[in-house]
Amino acid sequence: MTEHAPALVTVDPRHAAVVSGLGLPAEEVRSFFDSAFRTLHRQLESQHLTPAGPAFAWFLGPPGDTTDVQVGHEIDLSFVPTAPVDTLQLPGGQAAQLVHEGSYDDLGRSWQRLVDWVRSQGLDSGGGLLEEYLTEPGPDVDPDTVRTRLSWFVTRQE
Repeated sequence: MTEHAPALVTVDPRHAAVVSGLGLPAEEVRSFFDSAFRTLHRQLESQHLTPAGPAFAWFLGPPGDTTDVQVGHEIDLSFVPTAPVDTLQLPGGQAAQLVHEGSYDDLGRSWQRLVDWVRSQGLDSGGGLLEEYLTEPGPDVDPDTVRTRLSWFVTRQE
């Protein structure tokens, strides 16, 4: 596993197509991701559109026993959603960010490193959590080369 150094960056808002999973038990999150991305890709293909950015997971709060998450892709504004797919404006603003390189199984350690860095910088971490999957997952992908960008939206403490 490789982690790049955390940094404070400015993120632009983005228009996205998402499938929401609210109150998901921890053991159901992975299967939800697989199903939601299949559904999303079918809708994009039916409209002859391709994603405008990497797949992502937008966590509405820190995962715990249950998780509230929206998974999706940045899209062109011409996309017309059909349930269970919806559209959403991902926020812009200041985010603490790092890139995790390695298995998804090790993401927890990278998130903890980002949490520790945010606290050491005196930042308020009341914003959402975003995972962007920079390497497209697949059966032939070496887990050690998978890259995931972690972003935690923050503000300066007064």
